[in-house]
Amino acid sequence: MIEMASNIDTSFCSRAPVSLGRPAAASNIPETCEIVEVSEIRDLLEYNPPQPFSTSAVLNYCQRKMILPYTRLLGLLGLRPLLGDFNDQTLALSAINKIHLFFVTCFLIFGYVMQLFTCYRRDTGFSYVKSSGIDNLIQNHHQHLTKLKETTETVCDGSLFLCYILPPLLHLCAFIQTIYLLRITDNEHLQTLFEKVFLLTSRARGAKTQRVLLRRLRIHVILSVIWLLWSLVAQIFLVCTSTIKMVSFLPQMSYVVRNSLMGIMIASTLCQDVVHCLVVSNYCIECQLLMSYVSSISERVVEKSLSLEVAMKEMLEFEKFLLYLNENVSPAIGLLLLLSTTRTIVTTLTVIHPGFLYYTIDAHSFIVIMLLIQWASVSIAPLVSAAYVTASSRNVRTMGMKIRVRPFGFQDVPAQKLDSFMTFMACHKGVAKLCFVPISAGSLGAVVAIAALIFLISANVS
Repeated sequence: MIEMASNIDTSFCSRAPVSLGRPAAASNIPETCEIVEVSEIRDLLEYNPPQPFSTSAVLNYCQRKMILPYTRLLGLLGLRPLLGDFNDQTLALSAINKIHLFFVTCFLIFGYVMQLFTCYRRDTGFSYVKSSGIDNLIQNHHQHLTKLKETTETVCDGSLFLCYILPPLLHLCAFIQTIYLLRITDNEHLQTLFEKVFLLTSRARGAKTQRVLLRRLRIHVILSVIWLLWSLVAQIFLVCTSTIKMVSFLPQMSYVVRNSLMGIMIASTLCQDVVHCLVVSNYCIECQLLMSYVSSISERVVEKSLSLEVAMKEMLEFEKFLLYLNENVSPAIGLLLLLSTTRTIVTTLTVIHPGFLYYTIDAHSFIVIMLLIQWASVSIAPLVSAAYVTASSRNVRTMGMKIRVRPFGFQDVPAQKLDSFMTFMACHKGVAKLCFVPISAGSLGAVVAIAALIFLISANVS
């Protein structure tokens, strides 16, 4: 058969139109022939329709393209094992991974302490205030007052607990909760979600849908890198343009030691931002996977490539993943969201303060604007992702009604099954929550409108 197919004449000749009633041989117009190779015909889409991918090929593709790079990124900060996987942990690898996690935690704590000693706030930078104190009373042997000396010393501005102790505690609690979630409890949840979504998308529109999904996930990673670079530039600019002082009870240090400690503090602060960014991006990536999950279910049901019974089972799986997101992943995001939102509000109040950017634009004003953009963006990201998940869940809820009212392609399905599917989809109430608060586009719009109103009123009153 192959030899016969290769001998087929694949020449397509175009001749001039011949009028009726005249013999074809009477035409002297030469014919133009275009030779088409057999390989070109085989490459045509109608002769070579896309075939569904095998399960093993899809899982290998998912493992190679997304799971392995992402787990290695999490392993750099101890959120996952640095060497090996959970299933092949020897005694030596387990010890190395625990030592690595210990050093990362100590490095973060060192940064918290250095921020306290230098009065470094992540919302306004180095904040000092001068206060006049009284030295100890020096008395003579007869218990008479001999000297009273007034001095002026520099102390940290703001409340010691609320500004310098509570924010590091919130950050450390979010870090510990994420470690507990990704290393101790159900550590294969994210991998299972990746595989489920890739399997569903492979049956929907093949490699095109998977490429779109990978592109969206990479956009999250690229935005995270941009946010980290923005944070690093803001910190370096802040250190270079500010006068840094130490608390009074520390001994005097040389210039080299002082600069070395400042460099280590910048590195530790960047490590804190990497932890913050990874935890937030982990939440956003899971939200993106859930959106792709429920969208693929809807598309395959409409295309009738997924039966109604299997679609209902997949929706139950989606509800389990969404429940895990709301109850296990969102607490760490809630702590970091409280932290970043507070810093956003503080920098916003600094911006609307009378005289800010009124007379001149100095280095401090530029730094405050950079900090405002930094913390506002990382506060908005999880809220928008949660709102998209809620919107996708509400869109798929109407799918049962559409199929029942206009059963195009489902004429052979009994009406009882269509009624059961419509009732099941109507009872689905998937809502993404942060801090046990449902997040939707309407609620976010109301919060933004109220915040904008308060901002405008405060700016005009002040």
